[in-house]
Amino acid sequence: MLKIIPKSIDWGEVGRSGFEKKFQSDPAVFMHRLTEAIPHQLLNAEWLNLHHITTKQHQYRLISVVLTAAINAQTTDSTSRFIRTLAQAGVFSSLPPLDTKSCFFKLDPPKEKGMNDPCRILGETLSYCIQKGDETVASLLIDEITLNNELFLLKACRHNLPQIVTKIASRLSEETKAATFTHGLVLCCEKGALETLKTLLSLGANPLSDHNGVYPVHAACKNLESDCLNALLPYLNETGLNAREEMTGHTPLQVLFTRLERSYDMEQRARDNLKTLSMASLILAHGADPSAPFGLESSILHDLCGRWSVFPSEVAFVKLLIDAGLNPTSPGRRGSPINRLFQSQPAGGAELFKLLLMKGETPYWTKDQNITWIEQFFCRKTTRFLDEFFLSYSATLSNLFLAAAGYADFVAAVKESAQKIVEDCRQKEKNPLELAWIMQQPTIEDTAKSTLSAPEINELEEEMELHFPHRFL
Repeated sequence: MLKIIPKSIDWGEVGRSGFEKKFQSDPAVFMHRLTEAIPHQLLNAEWLNLHHITTKQHQYRLISVVLTAAINAQTTDSTSRFIRTLAQAGVFSSLPPLDTKSCFFKLDPPKEKGMNDPCRILGETLSYCIQKGDETVASLLIDEITLNNELFLLKACRHNLPQIVTKIASRLSEETKAATFTHGLVLCCEKGALETLKTLLSLGANPLSDHNGVYPVHAACKNLESDCLNALLPYLNETGLNAREEMTGHTPLQVLFTRLERSYDMEQRARDNLKTLSMASLILAHGADPSAPFGLESSILHDLCGRWSVFPSEVAFVKLLIDAGLNPTSPGRRGSPINRLFQSQPAGGAELFKLLLMKGETPYWTKDQNITWIEQFFCRKTTRFLDEFFLSYSATLSNLFLAAAGYADFVAAVKESAQKIVEDCRQKEKNPLELAWIMQQPTIEDTAKSTLSAPEINELEEEMELHFPHRFL
């Protein structure tokens, strides 16, 4: 007989230090000796009393300590024999079913503190097996323990253990399965557990149901798990692809849009953006609605046109939506997208403006309205947008705009507005060059210089040099 714990020492302290040391020295041999000695002694009242193991709790704590040390030492074969020997000795036969309290989901190995019953002790040991990914030992424990606890299944989903999921699912009642399977699908999509996801779907899990307002397809999109999305798509109909998350109200397509440009790592951001666009294209091809309202706006396009800045990836996303059937001319809460774009003047909006013109969007101002509009924007400080589109006289953008707007005198209208501002400055004895520099408007500066003589220009520039010496450094 192997004498593990001296009579005068509390077995719990030695169990946590002595066992680990012996496992580190020769885990296979020591586990074999434990397998031969402990199981039968646990049913020997005289031996238990000799070592102060007087209650069932103490017995199962000893088992838990041994199993934990064995799992850490990765002695799967010896641990399996140990569990089978325990079962043959009848150690597990008197245990009641493991209830919800039997699974703690801790990251640490089982501890003595708070363990008040054998079920809880073995429950936490099983939980630790699942966490460490030891399917063989976990399967043996599940076979020997009367199990009716959905939390173990959820933990197996989180750690991508399809074999354990299948075993535990066979023990659950039909009422418990429905809600647990849906929660399991969400966990698999969050963690990228593809094999377990497929296992749950084959067991009858419903991907069209939600867990606390979150659908599996939303979880896959939020975590950019493209493989999980591909596995879910055959089970989703149009309703499922356009379901809205309870907290945000977003559809799966809109969840993908919010994922763009999220990472601070530029390389990771580029990879994520490519994956996002690929997943969005896949969802659109299966029937997602590109025109679904987005927050308070009529669509993703209307929201994007009202932002402070626009990224190339967002323009590419909108192009996918337009190609899938989104109408770029549809009026929104604050006007059509292109007029909203003019009002917000986002940084980097040139490509979006160009895209809208190429897709048939048309500004609907008349010539008189357009001149008034230009004059209003000349008086604003944030004129980067206008400089980018109109005042640079880019051939591509100018031609696109002129063709879309339906009149050929837009550039003339810009010059006419600049002329009005220059005349107004001269009447009020203000320096038009100074105004042009403050507003960063090259057209006003060019117009002023074209109407002034050389001495007048020199005089105005000398005046500016006095007021703004740093401009000439």
